[in-house]
Amino acid sequence: MAITFVNAGAEGSAASGNITLGAPASPQTDDVWIATVHSSDQVAHTFTDWTQIAQGNGGGTTSRISVWYFRYAGSTPNLVVTHTAGQSPIGGIASYRGVKNTGSPVDATGTGAITGGTDDSIEHAAITPTKVSCLLVLNGSADDNNRTALGGDYAVAFEDTAGGTQNSYHTAAGNPDGSVSCFHDLSVPASDTGIITVTQAAADAWASILVALEVGPFTQALSASAVTVASLTRLNDFYR
Repeated sequence: MAITFVNAGAEGSAASGNITLGAPASPQTDDVWIATVHSSDQVAHTFTDWTQIAQGNGGGTTSRISVWYFRYAGSTPNLVVTHTAGQSPIGGIASYRGVKNTGSPVDATGTGAITGGTDDSIEHAAITPTKVSCLLVLNGSADDNNRTALGGDYAVAFEDTAGGTQNSYHTAAGNPDGSVSCFHDLSVPASDTGIITVTQAAADAWASILVALEVGPFTQALSASAVTVASLTRLNDFYR
């Protein structure tokens, strides 16, 4: 089995307070939804119905990121991220299929450290997945900056401006707005990823993290027609 990208929901953003994220379309049971939220502050994010993968501050005092997962089981979860006051929250949800369907979908060593900075070079701390995985390159910035494509096997799940999805909420002059992005490589080996760098359009406070999703187990149903009386007779004769 391989992991596939299904689609991404509409981003949600606001000048302050809570945001509502858009649900990915056409969900199926056991799809894993990954939500990435950024705010231009150090105010905690709360997301009920979801399990937190990581949350922490990035560069300066104007960057905070959180990452969450939800395994779809027939009904849409809460989509409101609670963010008490604060500045320019923004977030999006990407949906993946073929991910491990029990327990955490994240590889045992598949969560990196949250990294932060205040320049135009967004570095993501390396991880070493234990198995072949889907690598998510997640980051947010305290301004509405587009990101330079990673190229190779990396594709965009959602990313402001350059990725063709929604831009963040523009606040009053002089205040920061924000942006968020999710790139993915659907199949990376069980080895050191190295530091992955994404360039944003301007120097602003940012936060980043790598997350590796574990592929689901391979299963194949055995049809009744595959087991015939003749084959069972031959097997019985072999062991006589």
